[in-house]
Amino acid sequence: MNIIFRPTNEMDIEKICMLEKEIFGVDAYPKYLVRYLIENSDFFLVACVDGEVVGYICGEVKFQKGHIITLAVDSRFRGRGIGSELLKRFINFLKEKGAKSVYLEVSVRNRGAIRFYEKHGFKIVGLISKFYNDGSDAYVMALKVVSGGGVTS
Repeated sequence: MNIIFRPTNEMDIEKICMLEKEIFGVDAYPKYLVRYLIENSDFFLVACVDGEVVGYICGEVKFQKGHIITLAVDSRFRGRGIGSELLKRFINFLKEKGAKSVYLEVSVRNRGAIRFYEKHGFKIVGLISKFYNDGSDAYVMALKVVSGGGVTS
């Protein structure tokens, strides 16, 4: 399997929206917001297999803090290191920008995602009540970023 990682573009919007709906359901970002993120976020990278977008990560950097806005991998391609590589590339970007930490929000119900982030050193640092459209809560997970020396929690 040949995986290509590249910056996203306008042509990726439809596939990203399809993946958003498949993975996040009622909390999927609408098309206008995906377009906005592509045009305005600090970092938006896609993973492609045979020309098809199978994963993506979008993030921003503010005040030496990175924020993962969204990270998703098509269920057919999970467990192949795509999500880990997307995350690694974003963390490397954060190091270049001088960020000291990175955080994200994840549904308390999404055990797979929580385990994925924990595997990469993220720790639960907070809880946001009723964060999602269905009224469910989100954990805030964070990771310290160490410039030039890898990643620590």
